[in-house]
Amino acid sequence: MASGQRNTRHGELKEMLLREIRNSGINTRLPSENELSRQFGVCRATVNKVMVELERERYIIRRRGKGTFVIPRDQKLENGNPLLGGGRIVSVYPDFFSYLVWEMTHRIELAALKNNCELVSLKLQPDSDLESLFELLEREEGIAGAIIRIGFNLTGTLVKRLEAAGIPMVVLLPPPPESGGKLAFVYGDNRRSGYLKMECLLRHGHRRIGYVSDQPLQSAGALHLEGVKQALYEYKLNYRDLKRSELRIGNWSNPLTAGYRIAADLLDRYDLTALLTDSLPGAFGALRVLYERGLNCPGDVSIVTVGNFFGLEELGCPALTTTEVPGQQVVDRAFELLLKPGQGGLVNPIEPVLVERESVRDLRGAQ
Repeated sequence: MASGQRNTRHGELKEMLLREIRNSGINTRLPSENELSRQFGVCRATVNKVMVELERERYIIRRRGKGTFVIPRDQKLENGNPLLGGGRIVSVYPDFFSYLVWEMTHRIELAALKNNCELVSLKLQPDSDLESLFELLEREEGIAGAIIRIGFNLTGTLVKRLEAAGIPMVVLLPPPPESGGKLAFVYGDNRRSGYLKMECLLRHGHRRIGYVSDQPLQSAGALHLEGVKQALYEYKLNYRDLKRSELRIGNWSNPLTAGYRIAADLLDRYDLTALLTDSLPGAFGALRVLYERGLNCPGDVSIVTVGNFFGLEELGCPALTTTEVPGQQVVDRAFELLLKPGQGGLVNPIEPVLVERESVRDLRGAQ
């Protein structure tokens, strides 16, 4: 009887862990054996036996000194249709909560369904690189291509390894200088976005402008600044005329908190009529600072930002002026490049549009 009870607990634990693994992203770190023992009320020996089985069955991998992780496995779309030659596509993306990440992931899933592709999802943790992608490519068969979105800049070494993988890859970032012409890049035109945002403020008579840099300065951010500078120069201004904070944000940091902190710092130091933010969450952080100081947007301080967030940019008070890149256009172009051999090396900036709403005050009549 005791033996039967142990077998029952073993089976129940394995089934619960399998359910948790299926609902977890690739490279997700699982709790330790001690933690699982306490969580499920079983002895550690039972946990260890189940973990050994799951590793043998290739659901997990145990790395000495690092922990136990979910290993790459298929995440199939529920389309009910046989694959018609589209192949298996790996979707690589950062594992943190972001509506923009979720929206792009959803668009990729629908595009895979439309193009009769089987999708394999690979989530990257904050402290990870692309090593798990290379492990997946070595382990899995039939991978026809990859769409890569990451929260850090591509290095020359990573570019060379990706180019040597031998399959079509599309990176949803601007190309680094080290790109050798074998990868395709599809991304929102950050240079144009920076230009449109700054030109909007300058056109409405603003000159005392603060820059809320709530995103880490990666390749996209550098291009954004080039566009900002271009608009300043066209209005006979210099980059030093743009007020900046000495506060910096690291990779995977919260842009909402960063926007709040940097906007507060700028308003402490300068008398500003406008703020230009890197992201929509950063803009809402800035709006909170204005509220706490009894200031009004756009009456006291105008705000221009980028992106859309489930309609929040339209329904906020005030509705925010933003630059927006059509996400579907990015995904459609990425799949076109993946499924048509020989398209590598192409750089595909997608043109953003400026949507003017209520958050910019026109100062031309007041000066």
